[in-house]
Amino acid sequence: MLYRITIGLLATILLVPALAWGPKAQLAISTTAMHLLSKEGNIPLTKMGKSVRRGATESQAALAILYPDMDIGPIQAIEADMILLTAARGNKLDHYYAYRMGALGKLVARTTAPMATVDVSFRNLYFADVERAIESTSVSIQQRETVDPQLYFTRRIAEANANNDIILKEYQGGIGISGVAGSLLSADTSRSARAVADVWLTILSNSQISGNVSPEMLRDYGLRGMRFYISRKNASAMDAAEKRYARLAAPTSASLVELGDLYFRAEYFERAVQKYQEALSMDPERREVIAKISDYYVAKGDRELENEQLEAALNSLQKAVDTNPLHETAEGKRLVVAKLIEERDGRMARNQALIERAEQFGNMAEEEALRGRHAEAIDLIREAMNTYEEVSDEFPMEFNLRERGLNQLRLRVQAYKNEIMNNAEVFSGSGYVQDVRRLVEEHGDGMDVAGLKAILERAYNAEYAALEQSYGEKLNTP
Repeated sequence: MLYRITIGLLATILLVPALAWGPKAQLAISTTAMHLLSKEGNIPLTKMGKSVRRGATESQAALAILYPDMDIGPIQAIEADMILLTAARGNKLDHYYAYRMGALGKLVARTTAPMATVDVSFRNLYFADVERAIESTSVSIQQRETVDPQLYFTRRIAEANANNDIILKEYQGGIGISGVAGSLLSADTSRSARAVADVWLTILSNSQISGNVSPEMLRDYGLRGMRFYISRKNASAMDAAEKRYARLAAPTSASLVELGDLYFRAEYFERAVQKYQEALSMDPERREVIAKISDYYVAKGDRELENEQLEAALNSLQKAVDTNPLHETAEGKRLVVAKLIEERDGRMARNQALIERAEQFGNMAEEEALRGRHAEAIDLIREAMNTYEEVSDEFPMEFNLRERGLNQLRLRVQAYKNEIMNNAEVFSGSGYVQDVRRLVEEHGDGMDVAGLKAILERAYNAEYAALEQSYGEKLNTP
């Protein structure tokens, strides 16, 4: 039997906290209280059941942050939170409020658990047994009672520990939960569930707000609530919570900085900066807030510069300089980005000038073609194409204009070549058309003025020879 107890102790001492029901029992007690209140008083906690259960299953570390004095003064901790939640209740329950009710329910269940005064080894064995039995344990409905914490919990704690000696002896004798502990489990868990429900009902129905709740306490409650909503990643819920908590207690410069830090850690950077700026408007001399804002914009500008978003980087760095003209790097980086923009704009202007010049050559070529001077037209098109080729691919719009312009010019060159070939019969008789085509094909896309002049000169000579043969010496007559 000693072996079984030793093994059981090692297995449970790290799982079940002292002076408490186990996690499953605490959740079952709080969930039962939630359903009891919803049925009895039409209190809509079940609509926020997930948030209530989240609070009821918080870790001991998280509970200690909410209630730092819970081990040395659990009743005082419960009373203080009841007063705070009554003051923070408002006209409508929200999810953070439900979460806090669940956390308070866990504390109440922890405080009203049996075996608080016995040796920790047997207490942990008892709680471990309850964890295995809790799902099959029934809870009785009891009459609600308004809670005066000192009187109420003194009585409930005494009731919970009334049978400790008997239960301890049975555990020492190896009977465990099969004896009195098991027979009392329904009554013990019902007592804790009743205590949770009574505390919640007292908070939700109390119309009097204690003067012991300071604005600092309400602001702290609001900041904890904002942490809760920020973790849920719901922008509309965050906005609503901010307004609700501002009505509880007006923000101060310090609380706005804390809220900004919460947003910043959650990577809601613009929201964070907005809160920092609101804090600065209240207290312009807060150098640490000035540093937070300017450092953020410098880092943002660095990221934008890395992504080649020059205007965005310049804007961010300008904001950094405006916020903190003495920032050690902001102005230097701003000047570098401004220079990069100036150089880039110069390259863009050159590309745009090249495109405009190429278009002018194209228009001149069209005018030459309309006059029938196709050789000159093709020469001008070649100038236009060479000019287009100087346009870089750095700027997508200008590069697209270049490619579109080149494609159009290639089509016009082909059209002019076809025009020359189609009109070649004017200059010669049979066989000359084929000869012209051959010359054109030899020159290809690179046909220049010299090539075209060769074609035209050959055509002229052929035509002159034909006329001389027909009219003889008449051609030499002045």
